[in-house]
Order: sequence, then structure tokens, then C-alpha cells
Amino acid sequence: MFKMDDVGRRISVMRKNAGLTQMELANKLGISYQAVSNWERGVAMPDISNLGALAKILGVTVDDVIGDEKISSIIEGKPVDGRLSVDEFNAVSPLLGAEKNRELLEKIELKTVNETDGKEKIDLSTLSLTDDEEDKLIREAYEKGDVALFAVLGRGARSELNEELFAKACGAGNIPFAAILSKKVSEKARLDAFRAACDSGNIALVAILNPAKEKNADGEDDEEDENDEN
Repeated sequence: MFKMDDVGRRISVMRKNAGLTQMELANKLGISYQAVSNWERGVAMPDISNLGALAKILGVTVDDVIGDEKISSIIEGKPVDGRLSVDEFNAVSPLLGAEKNRELLEKIELKTVNETDGKEKIDLSTLSLTDDEEDKLIREAYEKGDVALFAVLGRGARSELNEELFAKACGAGNIPFAAILSKKVSEKARLDAFRAACDSGNIALVAILNPAKEKNADGEDDEEDENDEN
């Protein structure tokens, strides 16, 4: 798996094999020797615009520098073959522009909502999204029915968007999305949706939104039952 520390060690070995000092390599690339030092210490990665030139100067390939064929292919702008893990996306996204990162979101493999929430976390900071762009991505995930990606993208969603999509999901009887969004909307919105589900006879939605279920989850009703028994 691609790691900055490993890339730095490879650059150091390749530079020395090429008979270059850090200053000489920096001069050939038109950058500071501190930048080369940071690469080799694993503090930073070469900018994507420098990778091709770096590999050429060292007499190697970009794949040799990166040490991961899939990541190298992405950096070089080649089509992505297959799916990307969350770790692979997080590793390569800082090296790419916002537009390419948004394309890669389509390639991420997320297994389940629970695993996404608990273990696989996408670093969205590299996407450089405006509020409108983030809203658009969240809406697209909803429209495509991509529950796992929606759960990840929706973590920082605006309350207005949550309320809008919650109403839409409940109206359409979209249980997976209603379940996710029920925890992100106001108590009034959840209660209104619960009443509407009761009136329409949508048992599955009633079960998801049942206020009594929320109390049981907090242990409030259980405590009252214990007091009754005493």
C-alpha cells in the first residue's frame, strides 16, 4: 500500500543511485532542497506536476517512485481499472485536483453503511468543495441510491438539505435513506414523518421513526419499567 514514508525512502535511494545530492536534484527540478528533504523524510509528497520530471531525472518510472501500480496509474491520468478502497482514495487524493477526486468518488468501494461509519472514512478535505458542490454530490448519491457513499458524504451536510432529503425519502418510502436522515433532522420533522407514516400505514417507516423506539434505545423506558417492578 502507498505510504509517504516508503515513497521518501525510495526517492532517497534512487537519488543516491543517480549520484545526486539533494541540492543537485532540487536544482534540476527548479525547487528548493528543503522540498526534496521533506520528500525523503516522508513529511510531504512530490507535487503531481513534479513526479514525471523526478522519475526521468532519476532514470526510473513514476510507478518505481510511488511503489503502487494503481496509484501511479491514477496520478498519470490513466483510467482506473476496477474499484478503489477508501485507503487508496485517501492516499492519492491529496496529489490530485478537485475535479479528478470527484471522478474517483464514483470508484470507491464501500461495503456497508455500518462499516463505512465505523472503519472506512473518506477524507473529504482534499476535494475542495464549495457548499453548493457538496450539496450536489450528496443529492447525486441519494438519486443513485448509493447508501454507503451518501452516509459518508452526508456527515457534514447542512441541516436544510437533511430536512429536504428526509422529507423526500419518507414521502417515497425510501427506508434506508429515511433511517440515516432520521438522526440528522429536527424532532418535529421526525415526529411529523412518523405521524404521516402511521396515517398511510407504512409499517416499515413507522418502525424506523417510532419515538418509543428512540426512548428504549436511550434506556429511559427500561428505567421506568424497573421502577414499576419495585
